[in-house]
Amino acid sequence: MAARTKAQAAMEFMVTYGWVFIAGLVIVASLNYFGIMRIDRMLPDSCFLSNDLRCDAFNAKADGITFYIVNNLGFGIKVEDAYIESVEGTNYDCRSAFATEGFPDGLINNNQGFTLSLPADPLLCNLESGRIVKGDLVITYHIDNTGMEGPSGYQGTTPHTVRGPLKVGVA
Repeated sequence: MAARTKAQAAMEFMVTYGWVFIAGLVIVASLNYFGIMRIDRMLPDSCFLSNDLRCDAFNAKADGITFYIVNNLGFGIKVEDAYIESVEGTNYDCRSAFATEGFPDGLINNNQGFTLSLPADPLLCNLESGRIVKGDLVITYHIDNTGMEGPSGYQGTTPHTVRGPLKVGVA
């Protein structure tokens, strides 16, 4: 008989405090849904492309977003296009002109890092201070060592595209 009362007490404890736990989750979800408490602001900034074309550092300001990308593909590349594409629930596309600083010919060798700058276009990409930018960083590049002439007189037959999620707060 004593085991049955202990089991009943344990069951009552779990059910009672289980409802309290569920009520707490509903409250937190409601606060987030109505914008009173923003959970996405508590998460860390992130930028991930791939292990071969790695996003090591990034910074967002009102005048644009700057990335430090490292080429670990095993061969040189030439970046043809770079932009931030909006994801569902956002209303912007950062598709302005980009610059690979320090590489006038555009060739980025293997194991070499480069700075990629995307200036802000106020009509397409609203980078006001305090805003969180969520989207996909998309980089299109040509390979250096294919041995065939490709678009723009550059070696490489097919453009390759790498895409990865980006979340960064604008300073």
